[in-house]
Amino acid sequence: GVFIAMEESMRPGSAGKKAILECLRLLGVLRYLRRRNRHAITILGFHGVMDPTHGAAWRPLREHLRLTTFRRYLVTLQRHYEFISLNRAAAILAGKEPPIRNAMVVTFDDGYKNNFTQALPVLQELNIPATFYVVTDMSGSDDLYWFDELDYLIQKTSEVDGDLKYRGRSIRLPKGDRKGLDRIYAELRNELKTGCSTEEEFVGELHGIAEGLRRQVGHSLGDVCDSDDWSAVATWDDLRHASESPLVDIGSHTESHKRLAHASVASRRPELVNSKRIIENEVGKPCPNFAYPSGSFDDDVARQTEDAGYTTAVTTVFGLNSAGDDLFKLKRVL
Repeated sequence: GVFIAMEESMRPGSAGKKAILECLRLLGVLRYLRRRNRHAITILGFHGVMDPTHGAAWRPLREHLRLTTFRRYLVTLQRHYEFISLNRAAAILAGKEPPIRNAMVVTFDDGYKNNFTQALPVLQELNIPATFYVVTDMSGSDDLYWFDELDYLIQKTSEVDGDLKYRGRSIRLPKGDRKGLDRIYAELRNELKTGCSTEEEFVGELHGIAEGLRRQVGHSLGDVCDSDDWSAVATWDDLRHASESPLVDIGSHTESHKRLAHASVASRRPELVNSKRIIENEVGKPCPNFAYPSGSFDDDVARQTEDAGYTTAVTTVFGLNSAGDDLFKLKRVL
């Protein structure tokens, strides 16, 4: 149980990551874990990576991983693991290539611009391949993710002593209290995700909340996104340029970041098929890899993903992957 807890603590999104990794290295526990799972494949999952000293229009409550921490992780892990591409990992898991010891894969969800301006140079320096999952509607427009827009509006509404109105409730947003705002924001995100039975209801609730906050603030994240490295999404030009590197694989994260298990069966196929086709047309390379938005999938979604022509699909389920595992239910360390 101790070793499982320590593995859990290595998640890039958890607190105390730096200290835990250093302790693991010093105590030799990482070496133990590698021996115990030497033929399993670890798939890491990241979102944004940012240098906090870099100029930005605002600072999210849902902070991205610090660039210096990201580099430290990779340097430490590279001493103990062999980083391989997701495509090679898939071949190993399918028994098409022989297993290798202590294999690790790097993935990024959502296609943030900072993945390519800040994280990719570190990956290139260390010669580490990575798969970047992008939402095609986002890369082809000026749209921003709802979770970033909501984050921004909650903070700005608190600065004007505004309230968050939701389902008949009015919640005072504490000015200057980032911890309090973060708690409210996290609770709202969870309630939005779990309290809506359909994706259409979810989107409707979200737009209603955001519109109420925009009226109080008088502007939105879209008004500052040109100077915002936290929430800006990579353009097709960014993705084409990055794809010139043999280390870069562009995967699909659907057309619109729709939670597929909550969506109608008929609406899933376009999200899967169109995004794959668009990516292949835009970057000129095959797109065999997929990531379920918000980790939303079930057996039917996995089957539809395979039918759409993908080779793999990653989840948000925590764990390692072994030969013979379902390639459309790959586990990750997030």
